[in-house]
Amino acid sequence: MASSYHEKPQEEEDTFEYHIQDDFDASILTPAQLVMLYELQKEYPGSAKTSLARRIRLELIKDRAELEGREVTKYEFNVAYDLKEVMDWAPPLQLEGWVYL
Repeated sequence: MASSYHEKPQEEEDTFEYHIQDDFDASILTPAQLVMLYELQKEYPGSAKTSLARRIRLELIKDRAELEGREVTKYEFNVAYDLKEVMDWAPPLQLEGWVYL
């Protein structure tokens, strides 16, 4: 059946074979890292949570290695990038928390 010249064309369905899904598990971040994640989401609204979480964790290991005067190890990099376990670290002054008299 021929369509009329004046008929509105039918909308085509979304033909993309894939859709980007961010299966990010926020439980691998500490509360402070979650706050940083939400701040980065505001700054970079198009970025996936996974990418932003990796960025946070990579900065964490870089800061730790720099303070300890060493290079980031391949193992640390892999753990930070994989996002499979909680990774936290606080500078020594924050760990002490006690005032000795």
